[in-house]
Amino acid sequence: MRSDRKPHVVQRLLVVTGILGRLLAIFGIVLALPAVVGLVYSEVRAALAFLLCGAATAVGGWALRRWLPRGRLGMREAILLCTGAWAICSLLAAIPLYLSSQLSGVDSVFECVGGLTTTGLTVLNGLEGYPRTVLFWRSLSQLLGGLGILSFFLLVSYPGSAAHRLLQTESTMVHVPRPTPSLHRTVTITWLIYGMFLVANVVVLLILGAGGFNAINYAFTTTSTGGFAPHDLGVGHFMATGHPHAYAIELATMFFMLLGGVNYLLHYRAMTDQVSVLFTGTEARRYWLLLLAALALVMVESLMLPGNWSALAAPDAGGLMGQSIGWQSFRVASFQVASLVSSAGHLTVPLEHAFFGPAARQLFLYLLLLGGCAGSTAGGLKIVRAAVLGKSLIQEIRKLSHPEGSVLPVVLDGRIVATRTVQSMAAMAFAWIALMMVGGLILALNSSHGSLECLSLSVSALSNIGPSLLPMPQIALLPALSKLLLMVWMIAGRLEIMPVLALFSARMWHQ
Repeated sequence: MRSDRKPHVVQRLLVVTGILGRLLAIFGIVLALPAVVGLVYSEVRAALAFLLCGAATAVGGWALRRWLPRGRLGMREAILLCTGAWAICSLLAAIPLYLSSQLSGVDSVFECVGGLTTTGLTVLNGLEGYPRTVLFWRSLSQLLGGLGILSFFLLVSYPGSAAHRLLQTESTMVHVPRPTPSLHRTVTITWLIYGMFLVANVVVLLILGAGGFNAINYAFTTTSTGGFAPHDLGVGHFMATGHPHAYAIELATMFFMLLGGVNYLLHYRAMTDQVSVLFTGTEARRYWLLLLAALALVMVESLMLPGNWSALAAPDAGGLMGQSIGWQSFRVASFQVASLVSSAGHLTVPLEHAFFGPAARQLFLYLLLLGGCAGSTAGGLKIVRAAVLGKSLIQEIRKLSHPEGSVLPVVLDGRIVATRTVQSMAAMAFAWIALMMVGGLILALNSSHGSLECLSLSVSALSNIGPSLLPMPQIALLPALSKLLLMVWMIAGRLEIMPVLALFSARMWHQ
């Protein structure tokens, strides 16, 4: 029996590798694009690194696709392909980064994982000193990863009946009806809306005088809710340097961050039917209410703790000196809350800044875990899952006062949520919290940082958000084991954990 199974397993692996080759052929073309920026800014070494690596990846992928057999792609193969694609693309993307900078191999891979998963964790300090080719690639990687590598693959190279399995493996379930029965057309519509937001963001930043290179980079990482920036201070760079339209740039960034955190099929319905759908429905309402409630809490604490006021008046507050205390508090709090609720990860003031009190820091930890809406570019556990599990809890409590055997279904927006779906959400939430705790424990054992900082870093990586209570420059100083853990957490969080855990199930490979 084993002799029959072995060729079958090998055949399945060859089929997966062949489809992966098709993906790599496309990824290689994207990997070569930063070479154009390198030539424009006369960064020949960086341009050659990206051009040659991109060409080699494209040719190698084409060869794999041409030489390896084709076959049916089942759910097991889809899971293997999905997890393998994210890991291999991250490794290949790190090669030109390693060749064109002073980063180590581990740091290069870490940076690319943080980019492609749109987490935003970075080991780079002194960003203004890096080649613009490298900065552009970081932003482009987040743009590519915003809706998913495999989603982009389906857009430009539709693999037939395997599409649904691939997208189901990579993406969270969508609770809004598709605009069309065709999965490929649905993906196309989603990417068109994504592109519209991107172009609009670039145009607005150009009008506000952010500069061409800055406008493109910030638009890439805002639309994708990724959080990378070409400056160490992030969006706070404009405030710190006294840019005349710094606040307008912050408002524009907030607007596009919040759009990115909303289900993209709701955007389609808003464009084709009625705008009110962006504010109705359980998840949409809770998204905006969460934003307002979190902002109110941070503002109230800032007013209750006068010591926070002096923190904002300090020179390191970045351009806020001379403004009224209330205005300072609102400006800082609104941007940080919008960034975390949408899981974009852009900052004007670090989360560990003295302005934020203990309640705000705890709140930030909860926001890191929760994330944005399903079907968006946001990370985290997702608001809709928290809503369903909350309703399930209420129903379980109600059952205590009902006759035994009573059926009290969970209803969301007038529709009954299947028991299997509730169980799946509960299992995912448990896995998410378990990995969050294990990650925080390992980071604490492997570093000298505080327990809350390590826990927040674990949540940040798993939720693909980026900011944490650990200062970002300290991430570069973490030992290799901690960085490896964070890389695994980022990919696992991007795939919403279950596909990665399935790889470690012996039963999956022996059926």
